[in-house]
Amino acid sequence: MTSVNFIPDDVVLRQLRRVHLRRLAVMGGIAVALVLAAAAFDTWDKARIGALKSQVVEAESLVGALRVEVQKLAGQAGDLQLRIDRADALRSKREWSGVLALLSQTMPSGCWLTSVATVPPRPGRNQNAAVSAPAADEKQGAVRTSITIDAPRKLTLGGYAAEVAEPSVFVSRLKESGAFRDVSLVGTHRETLAEGPFFRFEVVCEW
Repeated sequence: MTSVNFIPDDVVLRQLRRVHLRRLAVMGGIAVALVLAAAAFDTWDKARIGALKSQVVEAESLVGALRVEVQKLAGQAGDLQLRIDRADALRSKREWSGVLALLSQTMPSGCWLTSVATVPPRPGRNQNAAVSAPAADEKQGAVRTSITIDAPRKLTLGGYAAEVAEPSVFVSRLKESGAFRDVSLVGTHRETLAEGPFFRFEVVCEW
């Protein structure tokens, strides 16, 4: 079968050019659309990153403010704990003038004391007491820590008696006074001094 094309060659060429131009236009439009979409996505991504950075800055500022508030509250808590510790120390303070007056009133006339000591012998940190959290001093940068001081738990009395029964009388009177939880006579032994024989004794009083 033989076909004959009666369309001139220049017309065919123009049609082919138009087809090629349409294809190029479509491809160009697609390329432009892709470029615009990429640009829009990049702009949106940058805006999102900027918003996230702004949120991070706000969060850091809020954390800083909260940290300062926590430090203030910790300082106030430390001050309150110090006041409580001072109040406890005052409540547990012994009136030593009253203790000495009690000893002089209950001691028999034939006894005299040569030593009075507390246990512990000097104030010290209470190992069983809880230590409060350190409070930072914003002006000086110092750290204050509340320490509970041990109050004396025992009182040891050492002395001499003219009669062997007088230390026992002394212990009985101290028990009857009700000032101590327990009073005990640790020991009594005879010693010869320049004035003659006497009985050395030691008494322990517990609060």
